[in-house]
Amino acid sequence: MAVQRYDVPNPSNPSQVLGRHWDPTNCTIDNVQGGVIGLVHSVVNVTEWMQAEAELRASEVCKRTQTQELEAATHHFA
Repeated sequence: MAVQRYDVPNPSNPSQVLGRHWDPTNCTIDNVQGGVIGLVHSVVNVTEWMQAEAELRASEVCKRTQTQELEAATHHFA
């Protein structure tokens, strides 16, 4: 399953919610004949990872913009 976003109540201010990202996984439990007899569902909070990834993308965009501006200025004076 894809990473999913769910809001959860803010423990320090219950009238607010905090955006959280979760990475769900499902695995079957099989019997000896190969039939499915159960399902294990687990969820990992990946909010910090998602935030770091967004910050990295923003940083890359900023660096690319600065590089383009520097190249344009350098070209102008050449």
